[in-house]
Amino acid sequence: MPQSDVFITGIGIISPVGLGRSDFWTGLTTGRSGIRSLIEREDDGAKPTPDQAQQPFWIGAPVTGFDAKQYVRPRKALKVMCREIQTAFAASQLAMDDSGWSDRLPADDDGDIASDRVATVFGSEMLYGSPNEMIKAVEDCRDEDGQIREADFGRSAMKGIMPLWMLKYLPNMPACQIGIAINAQGPNNTLVLGDVSGPAAVIESMSCLNRGIADLVICGAAGTRINSTRLLYRHDLPAFAPESAVTFPCDPLRCNAGVIGGEGSVAFTLETADSMAKRNAEPIVRISGIASRFSPADSMKQRDRTSKRCVSAGRGSSTAIRNAIDAALSQAGRTESDIGGVVSHAMGDPSMDSAENDALKGHLADCPRIQPMRLIGHTGAASGSFAIATGACWLADAGRGDAFGSPDGDVLCLAHTSEGSAVASILSRT
Repeated sequence: MPQSDVFITGIGIISPVGLGRSDFWTGLTTGRSGIRSLIEREDDGAKPTPDQAQQPFWIGAPVTGFDAKQYVRPRKALKVMCREIQTAFAASQLAMDDSGWSDRLPADDDGDIASDRVATVFGSEMLYGSPNEMIKAVEDCRDEDGQIREADFGRSAMKGIMPLWMLKYLPNMPACQIGIAINAQGPNNTLVLGDVSGPAAVIESMSCLNRGIADLVICGAAGTRINSTRLLYRHDLPAFAPESAVTFPCDPLRCNAGVIGGEGSVAFTLETADSMAKRNAEPIVRISGIASRFSPADSMKQRDRTSKRCVSAGRGSSTAIRNAIDAALSQAGRTESDIGGVVSHAMGDPSMDSAENDALKGHLADCPRIQPMRLIGHTGAASGSFAIATGACWLADAGRGDAFGSPDGDVLCLAHTSEGSAVASILSRT
């Protein structure tokens, strides 16, 4: 395949270490950690009591200082937006500000860009509601002995839950709400693929641009691993172990601390060279190559899903990661020697981190490596987009004397799942 002609022209970030591209990058380069007790969370999620604050279950990386009212217009739309949709909307606004598109949108057929030439593509995940929203409906189902009558829940829910409740939690609503706000009538799509959801959305967005069916794509992902309902429901990755705090979360040589959840959203404006030329815009980075591959993890082959904290747990696939890297290099016309830095997906899961280390053996193992989850935790469907955003900041903003220095070549950004999906992205200076 020829080298990609798609560029990132704007980046918007809502993260536990900062809001906006500059603040996020400063947070990473100065080692500002977003990992703290969930007693500091600012959403409506469950909080620990003061004596529970430092227990492992209550450690996470919440976004703080975020006020959705500063970004969402009209504000009445907030009542049908859960927190993930709010942060995705805000990240998109920041990306449009960063790229210079804010004053040119909403799209208008008589304006700078026609409405059917603007696309919105987002990575997402199952969005869990807050238990608080169900309290009244559940309580109304109790009989005189305090027992729950399940058969009464439908009637109780009709009375006790907002009629538009479901709209708050549909995975496709980030792309939908953003599309409505900017009158984007071009392609609109949502990909739900776990940790690779965001990079998969980038692949779909690039396809829209390369096929000539859009001139601008607002693309990104939103996710969380600290939603209260999800914390209670899912146990698919090893939890944080306090005795391993000294190495948390992803020392590539001693990956044994467990996973700490975070939350956040990332958005990009993606354009071709022709689109940028029409408005005299400057790109941040070029996406030179990006590839998705799958090879089933051992746990899938054996049908043995476990959250045990050990390398042999079978989560992740070094084969998928290696194949994705090779395909991205081929697409970009690069070799391993052209890679000057790696943005790792390492999260503290010894099994998945070991798979990544195996895939990076050789030249790539010696490349400088950034591990964003050390500071922002695991952000679910947004984690792969955070890797790409980190790589773009590294290339564009390096040289300021920051802790990471300037990568000597392109940057490889990784995202992969416990089941065996992997996406490798190669970013280049423009």
